[in-house]
Amino acid sequence: MSLFTRIVLLSSIVLLAACQSHSPSYKFAGNSDYQAKDSAEKEYVLQQSKNYSGLIEVYKTRLKNSEDRNTRFRLAEYYYQVNDYNSSVHYLSPLLQNAPDEHVYLLQAKNLAAQRQYKSAINFINMAINKNPKSGESYNTKGIIMAENGQLVEATRAFESARNLYVKDEIINNNLAMVEIFSQRYESAVRYLLPLYLRGYKEQNLTHNLVFALLKSGDYRYAKEIIEMENMAPYPDTLVEALADVTVQPYSPSTSNDKVVAINSAKTTSASFVPATPTLMNTGSTIKKQ
Repeated sequence: MSLFTRIVLLSSIVLLAACQSHSPSYKFAGNSDYQAKDSAEKEYVLQQSKNYSGLIEVYKTRLKNSEDRNTRFRLAEYYYQVNDYNSSVHYLSPLLQNAPDEHVYLLQAKNLAAQRQYKSAINFINMAINKNPKSGESYNTKGIIMAENGQLVEATRAFESARNLYVKDEIINNNLAMVEIFSQRYESAVRYLLPLYLRGYKEQNLTHNLVFALLKSGDYRYAKEIIEMENMAPYPDTLVEALADVTVQPYSPSTSNDKVVAINSAKTTSASFVPATPTLMNTGSTIKKQ
């Protein structure tokens, strides 16, 4: 497979050196308040920098010291964010056995979909929807799972339900465009994506998908123009030629043709360059607000 048809993920590892002082054998009044504030500030910094490895250590320590549902859920969520789905399932399992809410079912569905266990993932996302039929995130996730599993009609219905629950336009239109790309209706995909791009929505996945749809619909000039304007590749002509013969389809174990790219992206990631493959978009983190 050509270099330009592969997904190359940019892994950014942030190492934070923490100076840990020895705790004194005495405490001033209010010292615990300062410690709590320091812990909250540290967590805020880790969240803003998306240092999920650091957050995992924070929440593992908290869970070790005191069992708490929210702590356990957040730990499972952060493991999901670093693609460690087995660990996420491990820490989530006790919550699944004890009055799980919609967020627990939703995260389990994402974990299973990321491992291509689509049948089980669909069961769990339906449980999440049954818990809260007004969750746009759950319907959007169901659409992603269905699309990846090749159930494109059902995927479209789920995305439309998410739209009716006011999930952002850029997410829904991108995902509906992906259904059109899977169906090789590339001009229809462009009609979903181009208005968003012209309105200023230039999120990486959306722009990548637009370029791919333009190329496949035969509009090489406009696709190359966007590649150049957005600095998506150092050699636009080479990229255009490489993508011209690529076909995108839902995941299939039997896929063997090196010109075919099978999509598996329940967890949205960003490519380090160029639209190697079109990408479905999640609504964001499932983490519950305290």
